[in-house]
Amino acid sequence: MIFLALLCSVILWPLTAYFVSGLVRQASTGEWPSARGEVLSSRVTSHRGSKGSRTYRPEVAYRYSIAGANYTGSNITLSKTFGDSGGGYARRTVAQFPAGRQTDVYYNPEAPEESVLLRGIGDREWQVLSLVSILVSVPVILWIVVAAGFRSRSRGRVGTVRVLEPTPGIAVVRDYDFGPLGVAAAAWAIGLLGTLLAVTLVFDTGLRDVLLIGWGVTLLLTAGSAWLRSRWINAGRCDTVIDQAAGVLIPARGGKGAAQAVPLTGVTGTKLKQDSPHSTNKRPHWRVHVVLAGEGRTMPVADVRLKEDARAFDRWLRARLGLTGAPDAVID
Repeated sequence: MIFLALLCSVILWPLTAYFVSGLVRQASTGEWPSARGEVLSSRVTSHRGSKGSRTYRPEVAYRYSIAGANYTGSNITLSKTFGDSGGGYARRTVAQFPAGRQTDVYYNPEAPEESVLLRGIGDREWQVLSLVSILVSVPVILWIVVAAGFRSRSRGRVGTVRVLEPTPGIAVVRDYDFGPLGVAAAAWAIGLLGTLLAVTLVFDTGLRDVLLIGWGVTLLLTAGSAWLRSRWINAGRCDTVIDQAAGVLIPARGGKGAAQAVPLTGVTGTKLKQDSPHSTNKRPHWRVHVVLAGEGRTMPVADVRLKEDARAFDRWLRARLGLTGAPDAVID
């Protein structure tokens, strides 16, 4: 995962800088003065990719005069755009600037030979911003996953299982897959993908409003998901409590109902259960259970990905419960 995060950072962040530099240059044209000019030629060009797909670009050449000096240009904007797979943007641009049309040309007052036909931030630039948001976010999300992996080996854990000891005689096993940060990263990714889908659907019209709404919804979704996940965890929904002073084990309740406490004297052993890679989880992982007296039924305490971490937690659990012997190992 670290290699993937590094690879994406090395590839995507320089690409982001490339697009952002063009956006910054295009934004600077917003105050450029105008001069009358004439379109010399206007056409749509196409390029076939290695897999047979085509992209289209508008090509417009024009001339203009400033204080008696004649200039020619071909920049529609200064932003670094990408090919148009449908050809709609290219055709609309060519239709907007047909050959022979008199039009305003915006030029750099400090370098009149630099000019554009469209100044400031337009719909095309907002489309590029939607791509930039994805390019920035992918490495960030991967680094969050990497950080979460390192955190899983931090203090206060047995193997990768979170174990809290708020007071002497009480141990809390906090078992969950994703914390608030991980849930926030997932919500951020879903929000951005939804925004990108919306941009694809509207294409070149009203992009600014779509993007601003999409980014706003993404931020609300991210913050709300993290807040709800934090409340869920802090409410003890995924906590198994071992209270040696009261002599009870209180299992994680998951839902809203109260969990039924189990006397520690009713716990006769532990069991490691391995899920098959052919199960719904798609990858093997281990669950640590306690065995209850009576019919020998079991109750899950922790879900662990690696076998050595499951064994480490099982040893801690057996010592905490005062059990002797070895756990039973079962493959489901």
